[in-house]
Amino acid sequence: MLEGDVITILDELEIEKAHFVGLSIGGMTSLGLALKQQNRFNKIICCAARADMPPPMKETWDQRINVVKDKGTSGVVDGSIERWYSEDFNNNSANNEIINMSKNMISNTSTNGYVGCCEAIKTLDYLKDLSTINKEMLYISGENDMGAPAMAMEEMSHLTPNSKYICIPGAAHILNIEASDLVNEAILNFLN
Repeated sequence: MLEGDVITILDELEIEKAHFVGLSIGGMTSLGLALKQQNRFNKIICCAARADMPPPMKETWDQRINVVKDKGTSGVVDGSIERWYSEDFNNNSANNEIINMSKNMISNTSTNGYVGCCEAIKTLDYLKDLSTINKEMLYISGENDMGAPAMAMEEMSHLTPNSKYICIPGAAHILNIEASDLVNEAILNFLN
């Protein structure tokens, strides 16, 4: 459905071809687009995402689903913030506004939307197909990302022809906020 939403937006805006950048679940969506809609994209950038969901990780998504069903999305705020940003970022008072905005965003996410995304993530199974992608791809990970570890993303790049991989030092999952200059530079260099 997420991949279909992207194509619907392109169609509505009458965009024949585009570059696509996705982070986290957006990065997972970018993989599906690279596999199923290659003719609609020039270059694709996958940030902070996985290509598969091993059984132990599926269990963590089930746990999050149960928390959200019981307490609402406010029940996953603290854990999400710990995973999203590095310890240094979280402990720097200069980042309080960003962290508070992130907390509000998570708290205001609908339970159904959150659970639906968790269910989609649990079924992720693109790793075996990455070798069939014929688009130029860039994989970007954060060095300290627990959900989409650098090692997993580097492996994804090795499995994808015509791909490059960049690891952002010190960054965790929301690397585009934590290290925006480095991420923007990597993306612009790749697109140029």
